[in-house]
Amino acid sequence: TATTEISTLSLHDALPIYLIIIILLSVSSSFSKSAQKEPYVVLKFDDLTNGNWKNWKPITDLIIAKDVTADCGLFVNSLNSGDEEYMKYVKSLLDDPKHFGIWLHGYTGESKEFFESDYATQLEHFQLSRTVMLNKFDVILRNSGPHYFGGNEYTTKIINVDPFLKGWI
Repeated sequence: TATTEISTLSLHDALPIYLIIIILLSVSSSFSKSAQKEPYVVLKFDDLTNGNWKNWKPITDLIIAKDVTADCGLFVNSLNSGDEEYMKYVKSLLDDPKHFGIWLHGYTGESKEFFESDYATQLEHFQLSRTVMLNKFDVILRNSGPHYFGGNEYTTKIINVDPFLKGWI
């Protein structure tokens, strides 16, 4: 159940998250029904891994129930150690482009992955990410965005010249 899945969060921590999400989903849903072009809310979730996906599940279930869209950043290396249940979950997100856009958030999620690393290391992480996604799901992620720590000039260069990446989140 949803209560079991987020049991690691205290009520104090979980309640504001759910309230914000419900408000955002309500606002987003009302804007999408409007005939005029109006501002809309973009739901962007970061850091999907095999260690936290069960906390994501109630939120992604709500996104589907409210029939809205969210973008989800994946740390791809987590697929190498994820169990079958996690793999099915990620596959379900990939198979539902109406509700979810999955993007490359990094390979490892380590703080120095893009911010304090050289061109060769970053290129290797982009290539490893692509290989894992192709091997596990036969999918190429078309968008990328470095994690909280940001990137450097090498990150920008790789994203700009990579023939498979089409967008920067």
